[in-house]
Amino acid sequence: MAVEKVININNFGGTSTYTKIGLGIAALVLIFIINPCVIVSPGHRGVIVNLGAVSDRVLDAGVHFRMPLVQSVIEIDTRVLKEETKAEAASKDLQNIVTVIAVNYHLKPDAVNELYKTIGLNSAGTLK
Repeated sequence: MAVEKVININNFGGTSTYTKIGLGIAALVLIFIINPCVIVSPGHRGVIVNLGAVSDRVLDAGVHFRMPLVQSVIEIDTRVLKEETKAEAASKDLQNIVTVIAVNYHLKPDAVNELYKTIGLNSAGTLK
């Protein structure tokens, strides 16, 4: 008598349907953890940092792809900002003069990578 061995090709290698679903869910979770997409908000520019080195490329507003674990994106505000300061002085006849000086400024969108490279994120506090 000959014995026939039947191999089920649907369960070949011992992987069940639940294992395949589990691997698919794990792959999706891994993609969300790594996060290859970055969104730059309107009025901002994105500075790409490659393993600590600032790139020459500046990202406009919108959705962009990046290399996970290698690149990070720093958002920098390029909208018009207002800086106010109060100043006091004495006039010639010794009267106190109090003024509030306001300056409206914005960062040049194409050069935010150079600003981040030389000054950093706290540019308003550094430039005072």
